[in-house]
Amino acid sequence: MKQYQSPATGLRIKVLQLPPQFEISNVSSTYVTKGHFIYAIRGRHKKPKEYINLGLLPLRDNSSLRPANVITRPNHILWTLQTGREVKEWFRNSFPRLNFTSLVPEEEWDRFARAQGSRFPHCQYSNGVALSSLDRRSGVALVGDAIHSFPPDIGQGINAGLADVIALDKALQSVNFPSCKKQLNSGHSLLGDALHKYECDRLKEVCTLLNF
Repeated sequence: MKQYQSPATGLRIKVLQLPPQFEISNVSSTYVTKGHFIYAIRGRHKKPKEYINLGLLPLRDNSSLRPANVITRPNHILWTLQTGREVKEWFRNSFPRLNFTSLVPEEEWDRFARAQGSRFPHCQYSNGVALSSLDRRSGVALVGDAIHSFPPDIGQGINAGLADVIALDKALQSVNFPSCKKQLNSGHSLLGDALHKYECDRLKEVCTLLNF
């Protein structure tokens, strides 16, 4: 497995569940959020170990809970807070326009405090993409995250996965599946040949993509 660093590698993330259509207080009014909108709500602290941002992706159902992504540096103060009460007070101080007392129940604060979250990976890829039998009539091919992974700042995870599927489909079009067991020299590729071509083509592109 080949690994490369990106600015987002190692950043930590976990999710706080907010209610649907929650309100954000303004100076003279209240804004009601909408499910199909994207939101980035910034906290008031500016120091690197205290800065925080709530990222909400759109949802089709306006009545669904809103997962708020919390992404921080590995040494952020958030990861030192042990209890739901500590986390709640810290969020209330960071986001004074959000009424967290009514927005988030105590059990959600406790769950969030216990959650270990995850870390964004290195840019990485596997040296092997496909494998076939000795007679080249059966095999296994990898696509998507099984071949490569990207932290979100690169913005290539889904794109590269879709490109894998397209390349595999193109390679398999040369295989005559109903008759390949009978015809070795019919002009059609065996499955193993197609998978080898797929592996060569995809590894070249993935290597180029990751050596940006």
